[in-house]
Amino acid sequence: MIASELGSVIVVSVGLGYFAGNWLDGMLKCSPYGIVGGLMLGMGLGLGIVVKRSNQLDKNTPRVKMTSSQEPEPPAEDS
Repeated sequence: MIASELGSVIVVSVGLGYFAGNWLDGMLKCSPYGIVGGLMLGMGLGLGIVVKRSNQLDKNTPRVKMTSSQEPEPPAEDS
């Protein structure tokens, strides 16, 4: 569920960037530059939101302390 939330954020932000850039191209008659700029801005904002959200999720994840008896043993060497 978390992965779909984070993926949706990127898709929506890039989509909004595309439509905003397309609208800007129509207003200013600067054909590919508005769309390219909108896509880049949307991708940057989407990735920023994903990083921020994943950091929040990481802080909320409980940590389990391992004692020395729980540490994994190194693999045995075959001779």
